[in-house]
Amino acid sequence: MTSVSAQSFEDIKVEAFKICQDFLGQPWKGLSFSEFGFSEVSGGLSNSLYCCALPENTIVKNPQTPKQVLLRIYGPLQDETNIIVTEAATFTLLAERKLGPKLFGIFSNGRLEEFIPSRTCKSKDYRLIYPDIARELAKIHALEVPVRKVPDFWQKYFKKWLNEIEEETLQKYNKTFESGDKYREEYEWLTEEMRKTDSPVVYCHNDLQGGNILLRQDSSSDGDHKLMLIDFEFGAYNYR
Repeated sequence: MTSVSAQSFEDIKVEAFKICQDFLGQPWKGLSFSEFGFSEVSGGLSNSLYCCALPENTIVKNPQTPKQVLLRIYGPLQDETNIIVTEAATFTLLAERKLGPKLFGIFSNGRLEEFIPSRTCKSKDYRLIYPDIARELAKIHALEVPVRKVPDFWQKYFKKWLNEIEEETLQKYNKTFESGDKYREEYEWLTEEMRKTDSPVVYCHNDLQGGNILLRQDSSSDGDHKLMLIDFEFGAYNYR
């Protein structure tokens, strides 16, 4: 699939239809284009998300075949091959451990995954669900993931993003530090302080904010919160 930004919605739908037929088998394979359900899903910051669905009255004989899936098309943050490979390995591992959505297919610039009826967490939810978030995060931290174990993730992105910020932008919007040099000094100090800690190096999400925490629709109001942490594109070993 080519860049989403260069395509019309109908063009994306045509390619999504073929992807679903190629990866999902029957009854997707025998589906006509006019029967193919396709809609954009909000909430993707760095990726484009779409819901692909069979007609409601479709009979699915294989219980492993989904009636709807989430199509994820990678955005510009995943232009680097190593990021794509690392997240693909992580996503597969999480799916196998039932710590993430099921995986139905991977292709060059995206994947097909389980569509989970849910909503993202809001600030008002945190007080009620933070113990559940902690439990899920502990499971993530206990994983052995086949990626680099060097905790240099945040340093790499700090340098990358700071270099991309225009000096005049720093001066305009930040009154604490007048120039990029001050941020670099802060970076050197923080790097040294991190080395002094006895924090264990574990596999981390590195982007755990409300938009990456799904609260399933089948969660109850009596405290049975069914959470799922998603979007591990920044996943890497880091200080816990």
